[in-house]
Amino acid sequence: MSQSPTLEGANLYHLNRLGKEAWEAQSEDRRQRALQSAVDSLAAFARSDNYESAVYEQALWLLNDEAELATLGVTSIGLDGMSKGYQRGRRPAHIAPNAWILVSGVGGGVKCGSIRSERPWRCSRVF
Repeated sequence: MSQSPTLEGANLYHLNRLGKEAWEAQSEDRRQRALQSAVDSLAAFARSDNYESAVYEQALWLLNDEAELATLGVTSIGLDGMSKGYQRGRRPAHIAPNAWILVSGVGGGVKCGSIRSERPWRCSRVF
């Protein structure tokens, strides 16, 4: 990958990844702003070997509602007996879990959240 993250690079990065649809659903202007915010957020890690990939992961995460909750310091949310918790460990609140793995060298085992319910889960199929 190149040294400096670009919108074209971000588009290529997300092309074959799970976040492709979420990335492409945003306007080009919004993606560019997310990319710039990601560069700003990860400036301290610019010398990291995985910096460019981390910026692209950060940009996608910034477009997600959970990023705003994390940066506001929300540790759990609940509604009608169901709750979701966010555990950051040593990851700064303003950095995406996947970006943190890439720039910190922590590796795989980062728990990003959990869901609990007071009632048993019921799944149904719709055909």
